[in-house]
Amino acid sequence: MPCSTRCLRCPRGCASLSCVTTLNGGFNYPTGVAVDTSGNLFIADAGNSQVKEMPSGCTTFSCVTILGGGFTFPAGVAVDLSDNVYVADEDDDAVKKIPPACFASVCVTTFGGGFNSPIGVAVATTGNGNVYVTTGAGLYTGPSNCTSSGCVTTAGGGFTSAQDVAADTSGNVYIADGAGGVKEMPTLCTSSVSRKLQHSRLR
Repeated sequence: MPCSTRCLRCPRGCASLSCVTTLNGGFNYPTGVAVDTSGNLFIADAGNSQVKEMPSGCTTFSCVTILGGGFTFPAGVAVDLSDNVYVADEDDDAVKKIPPACFASVCVTTFGGGFNSPIGVAVATTGNGNVYVTTGAGLYTGPSNCTSSGCVTTAGGGFTSAQDVAADTSGNVYIADGAGGVKEMPTLCTSSVSRKLQHSRLR
């Protein structure tokens, strides 16, 4: 059955359904999830137009906190080392930033600008902490303090349908490129993506 109202936790080493925990956070079509260094979860609850935080160990709605506000269809979410949460608000054509202890739309700010249906978002944990955004059409980046389209640049290239993005601790960026596969962009790459990662079928 479609997993449209649930978020699942799968512990390290888990290889079957028996060790998967369902997180009942009152979700309606959750589309993105991120975790901070303390193990707290941040969920883009697209169907409810909300971003939710579940502290480590929380499995029910009773311990869920709704962050920020003013979202239309939050599709992707990321969190930086300062606990700022970035939200790809697809239907609002914007990436929004929720600072710590923000529980209403009044304290939500906008990152960058000029995005067309942003889907995925990631934050680098090295260097200047650049933010990366996928829009389907491509990958874009800017410094974390960027507040207009003037400081957003195109990153990499050669994408088919860039859907989601992640960054590792070495500054490398990985893009889920739909039919184009999964691609890796090394640190400081500004032209075409270096390589397509080989895939293997799970057995």
